[in-house]
Amino acid sequence: MLKVHRARSGILLNLGRVKIGLDNGSAEINLISHAHTDHIVGRNESKLTIASEETVNLYSIRKSTKIKRYISLKPGKQLEVDGIYITAFDAGHVLGSLQFLIEYANYSILYTGDFNNEDSIIYKGAKPIEADVLIVDSTYGKPDYVFPPRKELYSRMITEALKALSSGKIPVFQGYSLGKAQEAVAIFQRLKIPVFIGDDSTEKINQVYDKFGVKLNAKNIRKANPNVLLSSDAVIVTSNVGVLKRKLQAFFGHEGKQIINRLKVFPLTGWAVRMKFGIPLSGHADFPRLLTFIDETRAKKVYAFTSNGRYLARFLKNRGIDAEYI
Repeated sequence: MLKVHRARSGILLNLGRVKIGLDNGSAEINLISHAHTDHIVGRNESKLTIASEETVNLYSIRKSTKIKRYISLKPGKQLEVDGIYITAFDAGHVLGSLQFLIEYANYSILYTGDFNNEDSIIYKGAKPIEADVLIVDSTYGKPDYVFPPRKELYSRMITEALKALSSGKIPVFQGYSLGKAQEAVAIFQRLKIPVFIGDDSTEKINQVYDKFGVKLNAKNIRKANPNVLLSSDAVIVTSNVGVLKRKLQAFFGHEGKQIINRLKVFPLTGWAVRMKFGIPLSGHADFPRLLTFIDETRAKKVYAFTSNGRYLARFLKNRGIDAEYI
């Protein structure tokens, strides 16, 4: 009988005699959906890890250690382990992010990990896969969270950047070092606007993107000519504004202080829809897209996890869907 429950980190599936971890490194078999830190918490003690090759590379950078025993899966490829069939599909969240379809006995279980079912400048959106059971990310699982189309958000980023540059400011786009930072770089390099990276973590992750064919033309801020920045001809992308400011001061001294005084920061986060500042660019599905995705999987049972999972489960129950928060 299938049992699904939260573990100390991630989720644990009990499939008869076999236990499978979903972003849970303490399980015998661990499926890693992607390399964001909240999905690779703690030590990976699994006898077998299944992930994309991109995620394995990103894991080694983010954890400063390598996964010793793993099998890499590409989207559309299937693997059989102890009579369990595991198929990978794109999750549209970050480089290498996967959904997993797990088929065992009479069950089919889809685990989304974090996902986004809207195409972006870098990623193809996740496609719903039909399954009996759906374990779904519900980060923005409330009606409050409705994001403008991505093209509209990109236009807003460009408009804000050009407005800042024309007024003598230096636009800084702050987003996760894995995911949104690379989207921001891709947008401005298309416009042939010089882009500088404000933290080493983002630069290392960009190198993995380059390795897997996503070419990002951005330099570390330490390689910037301060006169280029002060002439308002460049954009900065960083995951940490505090780190950026410390680097500017350390690298450029008095000119660094001048640059700091002219920074204009634009946070990139889905939570911005409820804030008075920032741009709601997110690597997750918003509420309407989340509902569409759930409906199209035709799942008979839905397990909702992450921050708004409790609300989403109640909402789905009111629509007649057997749903549970984990």
